[in-house]
Amino acid sequence: MNLLVKIALKIISLPIFDMTRDYEIVRRFQDWAAKNEELPPDFVLFDEKIISSDGAHYIPVRVFTSLEENHNGILLFFHGGGFVIGNVETYTLPCLQLVKQTGLFILSVDYRLAPEHPFPKGLDDCYEVLKFLVTDTSGRFRPLTVMGDSAGGNLAAVACKRLLDQNLPLPDQQILIYPAVSGDYSESSPFPSMHEKAEDFGLTRKKLMEYYEMYVPEGMDNKSSEIAPLSASNLSGMPRTLIITAEHDPLRDEGEAYAEKLRSYGVDVTMKRILNVPHGFWTYERPFSDAINQLYESISLFIKGKNDE
Repeated sequence: MNLLVKIALKIISLPIFDMTRDYEIVRRFQDWAAKNEELPPDFVLFDEKIISSDGAHYIPVRVFTSLEENHNGILLFFHGGGFVIGNVETYTLPCLQLVKQTGLFILSVDYRLAPEHPFPKGLDDCYEVLKFLVTDTSGRFRPLTVMGDSAGGNLAAVACKRLLDQNLPLPDQQILIYPAVSGDYSESSPFPSMHEKAEDFGLTRKKLMEYYEMYVPEGMDNKSSEIAPLSASNLSGMPRTLIITAEHDPLRDEGEAYAEKLRSYGVDVTMKRILNVPHGFWTYERPFSDAINQLYESISLFIKGKNDE
């Protein structure tokens, strides 16, 4: 990691913002930046809505496809952002790149965010869309991959476990990019990366604690398996899984622990640690272009049924 990137990450890590107070400012900045992005040609995107099973509200979904690709499957995507920030707009360019790199038809869920909609509202939205796809008997949504980064990786893992617990069909595979899976971001965290990487690499332990303060209702245990999938008692039967972690990420060790726990229950798991990058590198683009190429290569090989470990 070059010196300028290290300096930029240190600046981002400074405790200038309190996310519990300033999350709306961050949202507005992200929305402004997304609106000023230039979209590549030869892609199509459009917005749809899926009604919740109780008929109470609609769940927005953005659909991405390419004019040049013969799509060979569906990828359902849940964005990151600590359950508090991020949306389909801020993840439009990464989703378009996923179309280009994988040849898949991408659906990105604009799930409800905390603190206005704390747990389990956003999870329920993601689960509803995933359930809609896996229970369709026409076969038009197969093969199906579910994917999420960071908080979105948490939502993907928990939504799959819900399906398993309810004896419903599962997606063919899941891809979790530096997922948040433990729920414990205190100084007593058992994971070394939560102590070694939690101050100077963009995502800090302070920010994680603030995100979870907004996401988890007061009085609820952060280590509940629907908040911390690493604490689930039985993962047998979960879908084939790719987990990608980042070397300089406080979430690195818990993501890798989740990979090992899945393996202990007989799940087919590929685990890849990408070196010399921080949490969120996928969406940073230029400073980490080589690492992003590694990420896409791992995803492409996994989707083709190959192991890149």
